[in-house]
Amino acid sequence: MKRTLVALVPVLALLAAGCGEVEQASKAASSTVARAEKMRADAANAPVAISALTTQHKVWECPTCQLDYDRAGKCPMDQTELKAMNVAYICPADNQPAGGAGKCPRCDQEVRIEKTAAADFTSSTH
Repeated sequence: MKRTLVALVPVLALLAAGCGEVEQASKAASSTVARAEKMRADAANAPVAISALTTQHKVWECPTCQLDYDRAGKCPMDQTELKAMNVAYICPADNQPAGGAGKCPRCDQEVRIEKTAAADFTSSTH
């Protein structure tokens, strides 16, 4: 009986050490999963580039690369903060608003697209 106990002591020591390694591996896996979930959430909330303006009336523009995006955030290319811009579609013949990009329904010319900086209400002084 004494021999059996002596033989089991190293085995029990190895098992106890293995439990600590399993716990560390479990913590590392949980951390990896949490980072992956955060990356997925960030990607889902990231601004998406607009390939061509059609009927958008507000876009967010990167001051560096001049690309337009669908929401506020940072430019995916250089992490510059995007600036809110108002978009207007103007008939070149009568300077009146048109419905969107493309040919003006009134004069059959290409609509002029004008972007202006949106008002920044966060910097107003009261």
